[in-house]
Amino acid sequence: MAMNFFESQEQARRNTGRLVALFAAGVLSIIVMTYFLIVSLFFVAAAKSEGSVATPSLWVPEVLMGSCAFVLLLVGGGYLYKLNQLRHGGKSVALSLGGRVIYGDTTDLHERKVLNVVEEMAIASGVPTPPVYMMGDENGINAFAAGYSPTDCVIGVTRGCIEHLSRDELQGVMAHEFSHILNGDMRLNIRLIAILNGVLVMGIVGYYVMRSAAMGRRGGKNNGAAAILLTGLGLMAIGFLGTLCGRMIKMAVSRQREFLADASAVQFTRNPEGLAGALKSIGRQSGRAVLASPNAASASHMLFADGIKAFSGKLMATHPPLEDRIKRIDPSWGGDWGEEPDDLVLEQDAVEEDDDARRKLAQTIGTVAAVMTAAEAGGPASSTPPPLPASAIDSIGVLTPEHVSYAQELLALIPAELKEASREAYSARAVMYAILINEEEEVRTRQLEQLDAHADAAVYGVTQALLPLADSLDPRVTLALIDLCTASLRTMSGTQYMDFKANVDFLIKADDQIDLFEWTVLRILDHSLESSFVDAKPVRTDYYSVASVLEPCSVLLSTVARVGAASEEEIQESFSVGVTHFGDDRVSCLGLEACGLDPLEGALDELMKCAAPIKKKVLSACAATIAADNQVTQHEGELLRAISESLDCPMPPLLPGQALV
Repeated sequence: MAMNFFESQEQARRNTGRLVALFAAGVLSIIVMTYFLIVSLFFVAAAKSEGSVATPSLWVPEVLMGSCAFVLLLVGGGYLYKLNQLRHGGKSVALSLGGRVIYGDTTDLHERKVLNVVEEMAIASGVPTPPVYMMGDENGINAFAAGYSPTDCVIGVTRGCIEHLSRDELQGVMAHEFSHILNGDMRLNIRLIAILNGVLVMGIVGYYVMRSAAMGRRGGKNNGAAAILLTGLGLMAIGFLGTLCGRMIKMAVSRQREFLADASAVQFTRNPEGLAGALKSIGRQSGRAVLASPNAASASHMLFADGIKAFSGKLMATHPPLEDRIKRIDPSWGGDWGEEPDDLVLEQDAVEEDDDARRKLAQTIGTVAAVMTAAEAGGPASSTPPPLPASAIDSIGVLTPEHVSYAQELLALIPAELKEASREAYSARAVMYAILINEEEEVRTRQLEQLDAHADAAVYGVTQALLPLADSLDPRVTLALIDLCTASLRTMSGTQYMDFKANVDFLIKADDQIDLFEWTVLRILDHSLESSFVDAKPVRTDYYSVASVLEPCSVLLSTVARVGAASEEEIQESFSVGVTHFGDDRVSCLGLEACGLDPLEGALDELMKCAAPIKKKVLSACAATIAADNQVTQHEGELLRAISESLDCPMPPLLPGQALV
């Protein structure tokens, strides 16, 4: 059964609510235990006084209030402290686990292999190409996806993962991680890290209290050291129980999501042997997936496989047993892990063949001809028949083998020089500049003068060299090239980003107007890069009904209806078709003055706060509005993808013959 992106997002939101409830229950338990610890100290003090102090009561409201304040301060402080540490989203997690960015110009053959796989998956799914972080000191086979949203996510892989797995096995692992991105699991996983840190603080405080008491005794001071020691031991015990509670929460939330990610990965690749082979490689050797990083325990629930050795074994593991996972993928598996293969050695020729495979696809008989004659709505064509789902909206969050093959075709049509340039931060800037250079001579001159004066000299030189290739670039692969650039552009420094953003703004506005393509590029760049240079804050869901977003929907649908329309009559007709898909006829068709870029930006920012089912209605209405005249241009298709990405709903490239609605 095909995965439904919007249902998965809703399930992730409900899981977040369940997580909050479990966290609240855990904090309440800690408060109760702390209260009884303090009351027990009163009884101990009364016993030592030998009757000189009245027997305390089990019910002391003042102590309960104090316990509440104490626990909430510690746990809440620990939670907020960790959340602040993770403010950069996936990048923060990757760095905490000892990761380093794999740059696109790497000469390491294994690293090039994983970059190729990630690029294909990203373009096929409509997700901006995420940076890949290598945990170079980790020999275990493991990986993770982390971030608050698809636009700030990163992929992490261990050295053992890329060196010991074949390309098919690595593709299975990456498909598993991309399913976490598409299923909305990442934000939940980051919150779990912060929650576990909050309950862990109690144990840390208990340790230091006990240590202080022990040091006081060694210094010859007994002033209540026994009571302090008992307090420290009690707090440590509470902290231990809190940590145990945190692990139970992780187990309750993550195990089922791992089964779903496995099933989705098989659906994506239609190659169960790849994912099963990776799991068998882990199972052949005890501890093969274990990470050495001291922060592995806090992030264990977001890893591909158990990354820590739990004292309770499988009972408290955050992941289902490997045997169960393999059985679900391959019901005929008899429990044989297979023999340990020889070390995987990549030859230069093999990797170059992998790099060139996409180009060879474009040379297949009939493919290039099909590409050149493809319908505007479909982009580059394929010799395979249009697969299901037939609707662009249904394809959101769905990664299929057809989309992966199609992504390979798109990549094959990008000139090698542009593709290589997109994989390094300074030359990726040049690629983006070259794409935005205007064909009109007067405007082009102003744009080049701007870059000569304000861009890095080397970047300007590369831009000039790439201009002929950008001028002749098939427009139907432009978004794929931009997706390739985003991973490299995220590695810019803050100063470089500000300069880049200023130059892009100038290039787009140099002709005193912003056309549909330029707005699409600008929106995609802003949405994809902003979170890498400012604190990545998760967007809160505020709207759960179409009635609550009538105003922003009016702006959005009115703007979309004007795209490609030749008359007010056509605008009204397209708008009316969109409204029927939105499901509320109180949406108003606004005048031209209300459909500028600033109102549109504001409308999309508001619609980002919608629950997943409302986003689906909004996107369905946009798609119906665009397709109302039965003619979908290339730029209109790109506009729909830009709107979809702005709402954190990654839409894959439109397949040949694929309808919008």
